[in-house]
This record gives sequence, C-alpha cells and structure tokens, in this order.
Amino acid sequence: MKNLSVFLLIGLLSACSSDQQSNNSATTADQEKKKDTIQFYGDTIPFLNPSELHRLEIQSEAADITAFYDLLNSNPRSFTQVNTKLDKEDYLLVGIRHKGESSFKYHPGPKKPFKLKLSAFISCQEHKKTKEFNFNNCMKDPSFMREQLFLDILRELNVPAQQSAFVKINDDYQGLYLATEGVEQALVKRSFGTKKGTFIKGEPEAFLTTLNADSLYSKSYIFKKKRNYGITSLKELASAIKNDLENGTKTTSDHIHMKSLMKAFAANNILVNVDAYNMKYPHNYYLFRPSKGDLFYWIGYDFNYAFGAWTPDLSYEEMVRLPPNHFIKEHPLSELVCSKNSPYYDEYMTVYKEVVDFIFNTDFVEQKIQFYNELIAGAVREDEYKMYTTEEYYQNRNLHYGDLKDPGVFIPGLTPFLKDRGEYLNTVLNEKGN
Repeated sequence: MKNLSVFLLIGLLSACSSDQQSNNSATTADQEKKKDTIQFYGDTIPFLNPSELHRLEIQSEAADITAFYDLLNSNPRSFTQVNTKLDKEDYLLVGIRHKGESSFKYHPGPKKPFKLKLSAFISCQEHKKTKEFNFNNCMKDPSFMREQLFLDILRELNVPAQQSAFVKINDDYQGLYLATEGVEQALVKRSFGTKKGTFIKGEPEAFLTTLNADSLYSKSYIFKKKRNYGITSLKELASAIKNDLENGTKTTSDHIHMKSLMKAFAANNILVNVDAYNMKYPHNYYLFRPSKGDLFYWIGYDFNYAFGAWTPDLSYEEMVRLPPNHFIKEHPLSELVCSKNSPYYDEYMTVYKEVVDFIFNTDFVEQKIQFYNELIAGAVREDEYKMYTTEEYYQNRNLHYGDLKDPGVFIPGLTPFLKDRGEYLNTVLNEKGN
C-alpha cells in the first residue's frame, strides 16, 4: 500500500507540471448579450452525480468517529492532512476541516459537517476541475432531502447552483451526508465559461447597502480574489439599488442579472428557505461578475432549512401563508425586487408565477422525493449517528414533526407542506390583481 501511495503521488505531481487547455465554450461577452436567455452549462461532476449513492473513504490517525471529529475540532480553521478515496479514485495529502455554525455546534451527536479540499497540500489536485467539497450532515432535516431537492429545483430553473449528491462515509460507516461542490472557481467556470472576474462572498452581514468607507465593505463581504478586488463594482450595485428605491428607476438591472436573481428569490420565498437574504438573514450568497461582462450573478448556497425546516418566528399556518411580496426592509435588494411598490415588481411576479407553476403544477418534485427515498432509505436506516430516528425519516415525508404552533420547534412533512403551500399560492396568484 505504501509503494502504491508513493506511485500515485509521483504521478500526481508529474501531472501538475502539465498545462491543460480550456474548452471551446461560448465567450462571456456573447452570453452577456443574451442576458435573460443565458444558459448556465457544464458537465456533471462524477462524484456528485445525484442519481447514484457515492462513497468517501477517509484515512486518518483517528480510531473512530468521535476521535476523528475531536481531531478536526482541535484545529478548527486549518486543514488536517488525510488520504481519501472518492468512489474508486484515490487522492493523497488531502485537507479536511470542520465547517458550519449551527449544524456543527448543535447537532447532538458526533456526526459533524466538514469540508474536503483536494488542493490543500497539492495545489493542482482536483476531481474533474473541482477542488473543494462540502459534506453536510442534514441538520434539522429528518427527510435528509431538503437541500438536495432545493438544489435540483434551482438547476432545473437554470439558476447558478452547486452540484450535489448523497455520500456514505467510510467502510465502518460514519453516516450519510449530502456532498456539495464548493462555491469556487470550478463552479463559475462551468456556469459562465470563465473564472476571471469579480468574486465576492456575502458574509457575514452583507446587506447590499451603501457604506461610507472601503474598510466597512471589507468587514461585511469577503473578496475572494484579493482584498477589495471588485469593490468599485459592488459600490455601483449598492448605489443603483438605493437610487432605484428612492426614485422608482430601473438601473439595478444594468448591474445584476435580474431574471436569475428573481428566480432565486422566488424559490426562497415559495419553499420558505428562511436562511437567505430576501427571507431573513443577509448572507449565504456569492456575487460573480465575469471580467468581460457588465452584470453580477447571484449564487445562493446553504439550503438545509428549505421546505420550512426551521423558522424562528413563523407558525406553520404563517409559513404556509407567507405572501409572495415578503421582503426585509433592511435588505434593500429584497425590497427592490419583492415589494409591491417596486418598479421591478411586475417582472418579479411573472417569474414568481413561473416558479410556482414548475414546483407545484408539475410532478418534478414528487418524482425526486420518490427517487431519493429509494436511493438513500437503506443508508439512512444504517446511519447510527443521524439526528432523527429511522421512523421519523419515513414519517417526515408525509407527517409533520413537532408542535406546528411553536416557531422554531416543528418541521413540516414534505408532502403536506407542498400541498398546503401550493394551494395557498395558486389561490393567491389567481386572484384579481395578482
């Protein structure tokens, strides 16, 4: 095994020295001309093919799952070196560290979320152009499916989104996870045909308001390329949002791709994904602007609270009856898009109705639920570290969990939530004036 590992490592380092040519995709400039008809393209990452149940093997010095996560927790923000196997492919000297906030702190057992970085110690190491994977422990989701379903919907709606798939961890089985690709250069390259441009993470409190100093932007956003790279474009976007709200103009669409943004906002609202900019919290998004383009593109992430899995201040009835024009006053882009007084409101409602029609008036979501249940049910039964029981996994497809009148405690059943939310929105949208 040692000789094999050395052989693999030598081969990998040799491959690092060779240059790879980019594909002959359409130029970003050509795509920008199309604006609302742009198609976000790219091949499926083999390890994230959602139609298969995948395996990740991690070789570390830890004796068991508790020791493994103790090892990660001892150095939480730095990568620990391990060897791994993604399905049948070996990767040596890989970096691993824990990730997440509530999903790490409040999961009651040792099954914690983590990040895997193939290039942490060997810069060119990758899996089909992808260098980072996140492994999510399906916190607050007895069904295990919520984030996967939400990402499926975004991709089907032609919204830039991560690829994702279910993964079993280790031969001694440390549980079933949902793996997603990192929001990194490989994703934007696949989606936009280039990785060159402005790349900004909306974290920790990225309100998209105008600020008085560059240092304040640096505290509210993470500039992925280098410090404050793209800050001028970000300021222009924030100024356009403010100007449009004050004057009823429509200049923001000169700075951000509105149709894909509206689809993302609509999906968050329709499926009550509360941990999102237009719903409650000003984070969990990226902005990417190709170097040869004029527009930012919105890339959301972290959807484990979708389908109403958690809301701190809504009962089930309030959740089901959440209006399409819900917005957060302190988050000006949500007001500009979603408010009835917005110059973009009619456009937003046209997109909103299209998304409602797709989610509730086709069999796409129900077929996905049935497929994933068949795919992962055995792995869920065998997962000794899951947050909920096997019985609760089966029940949560059709039954609610917890007191529906107590915000933050209940978790809706997938099927009844879709039925109740769909009936309410179809009724509201068919009323005169909507």
